[in-house]
Amino acid sequence: MPAKGAQVDVIVGGGVVGLSVAWRMARAGRPVTVVDPAPGRGPRTRRRGCWPRSAR
Repeated sequence: MPAKGAQVDVIVGGGVVGLSVAWRMARAGRPVTVVDPAPGRGPRTRRRGCWPRSAR
């Protein structure tokens, strides 16, 4: 929890990019809050190239 009056960065979107940015900022010591307007598995989580093909 940041100190009272401290600045907190807010990342809107909990997808790959939003979480990557939040992780890097947190590693740099900056307080971060991630807000996702539609939490859960989205319709685009299994785009082509994200999951390796199964063995044939």
